[in-house]
Amino acid sequence: MRYAFVLWDFDGTLADTLAFMVSAYNVVAARRGLRPIRDTESIRGLSPLAFLRTLGIPLMKAPTLLPGILSAVRRDMPNVRLFAGMPDALNDFRQAGCRMSILSSNSRENILDCLRANDVAGFFEAVLGYRRIFGKGDGIRRFLKGRIKPGERAVYVGDEVRDIVAARKAGVDVAAVTWGYNTRELLAEHAPDYLIDRPEQLQMLLG
Repeated sequence: MRYAFVLWDFDGTLADTLAFMVSAYNVVAARRGLRPIRDTESIRGLSPLAFLRTLGIPLMKAPTLLPGILSAVRRDMPNVRLFAGMPDALNDFRQAGCRMSILSSNSRENILDCLRANDVAGFFEAVLGYRRIFGKGDGIRRFLKGRIKPGERAVYVGDEVRDIVAARKAGVDVAAVTWGYNTRELLAEHAPDYLIDRPEQLQMLLG
């Protein structure tokens, strides 16, 4: 097996949450006097800093928005579906004996609500809600410490530029999926170890 441990992002990687998150952001933005997102597809081609500049969000203010967004989206989580093909892909990893967990900027409670609704909660050893928009690399490194035995390898699977940056900082390989929050073109510019266009291609991580 190529990787003994797969650590997954959640939003845009496993679960199709973009429309729900945009709606939740717009609710919070209206309260805070910020620009709304009017064209969801257009923001997929933006790096994190470009996204903040486009919406006029000061860098220091960005982390303060996350709790409100996650609270606003909470009621929708049982209605969120995994991307087509992802339940089968996850089952393939489980059948192969690959250990799996989730580390995401979403909250643990939100993630578990969605996983239970999609009957895959039992596939994961742990679910960690890492409440920081930036700095996920530190979270990945700390999470994997002690979970990976000598000689074993881990890979982080995400859908955003910041996931690629985080995995690099944590010293693990990264697979970027193209059906999530960032476009294929933007992800390719940051040279992930794997660029995945369809869930069935995730099989390559099993070797």
